[in-house]
Amino acid sequence: MDSEDKEDLTAGIDSLRASIAGLTVAIGALIQTHPRHAQMQLAMTALLEQQLGSGALSTVLNERQREQMRDLVEWLGSIRAQQD
Repeated sequence: MDSEDKEDLTAGIDSLRASIAGLTVAIGALIQTHPRHAQMQLAMTALLEQQLGSGALSTVLNERQREQMRDLVEWLGSIRAQQD
């Protein structure tokens, strides 16, 4: 891999990180303002367990990725509902 390829790869990773950060903020805002916050939290947890147990993501993610996914969903689950 030459220097230009490494720079392109680094730029692509930087772009992905920025996109994920932006999406995380947007999802956090949606979670905070969801009209049925508690039910949404339960559904998110149930879907996580289903996907990591026997769902499609259980076969395409390695152990490290599954753990990172679990950490993210648990963090999203810690977001509290916005009080009016």
